[in-house]
Amino acid sequence: MNFNKNINVLIGQNESGKSTVLEAIDIVLNQKYFIKSTGVFEQFFNLENVNKYRLNPRIENLPKIEIELFLGDSDDISNAYFNGLH
Repeated sequence: MNFNKNINVLIGQNESGKSTVLEAIDIVLNQKYFIKSTGVFEQFFNLENVNKYRLNPRIENLPKIEIELFLGDSDDISNAYFNGLH
């Protein structure tokens, strides 16, 4: 997704992915789900892929999640919070 530089509004029907976008940004910025191995992160994986791994626990069957988030790289003071912290 490419976001507008100033403001963005996510609009869509139920179950269209609005909250998923916000959760993905939260995961990247906070990494709170992946710091401890509490198993709570399983909720983010496709259940079919989780069950596939449970039936045949091999490295190649591990479910994976890939999220890339690119923030603007400027000297603006509002960007200072994100630089080097996460």
